Order: sequence, then C-alpha cells, then structure tokens
Amino acid sequence: MLPLKERELLCTINAMTRFLLVRNEDESGVSGTGVVAHGVIFSDGKCALSWLTQYTSVAIYSDLATVKHIHGHNGKTIVMIEDEVFVKIAKTLT
Repeated sequence: MLPLKERELLCTINAMTRFLLVRNEDESGVSGTGVVAHGVIFSDGKCALSWLTQYTSVAIYSDLATVKHIHGHNGKTIVMIEDEVFVKIAKTLT
C-alpha cells in the first residue's frame, strides 16, 4: 500500500493513475512481449490490471509494489506510468 502521505495527496486531487505493463521477455510463453496489460492505480493505492493477452482477465492488487513483485519477472517486465500528474506528485514525495 502507498504510504499515508502519498494516499492523502492522491485522494486530495482525486487522482487515478494509468499505467502499462510492458514485457521485454516472456518467461512463461503465455503473455508475449510488448504491452501485455493496462492498469490503473486508484487514489487509495490499490491497483487494477487488465490483461490484453489471449487469456484475458482483470485482477485487483493491494498496491503497485505487489504488481511488480508478481509480474515483474526480475526486471523483464516493467511498469510505464501513463499519467504525468502522478509522475509530478511522485517527484515531490521523494
């Protein structure tokens, strides 16, 4: 889950942040490479991920760190933030 300060800030601006899950190498041979899923980070830090692969599904995660841990495959899959507002907020918090 996002730290309290970040959650409060995102809730204040009522922000949802879109991201892409981009796979550079497909370890499992199931999802392929390139953009394999669209995601959103809600203002409370929870994430939804919608798979664009042959076997589509939607999943909810407690936070972006969990998405990265489960689907990152040691850096072979990356998260690309689409919304500039989140990038600006994140820079002010670090």
